[in-house]
Amino acid sequence: MYFALQFFSERETIGIFETIYQSLMRGGTFLIGDILDIDRLFIYHNKPEWVTAYFDSVKNDTPAVGTWFKKEILVKMAKYVGFSDAAILSQHPDLINSHYRFDLLLTK
Repeated sequence: MYFALQFFSERETIGIFETIYQSLMRGGTFLIGDILDIDRLFIYHNKPEWVTAYFDSVKNDTPAVGTWFKKEILVKMAKYVGFSDAAILSQHPDLINSHYRFDLLLTK
């Protein structure tokens, strides 16, 4: 699943994790790639007008990019669902979005 998690809320992400978990065999893995990193939000929104546009979108409940996730929350969410491991993977620096996105490898 690549470049898609941002279109879902944290609540919906739990449901997605549950569906993935139920679909995998023991030891199976699932990669979720290109996740927006909340700790790098202002690396992405790095101009004053972009910061204003971001807070306008929050205020109006119309996120311009989607849901930004905290790595630790996704790891704990995966454990909550039952995954034996949830590894945060850094993206290769040559990837265009690597400075504000990460990948997540789930293992049942």
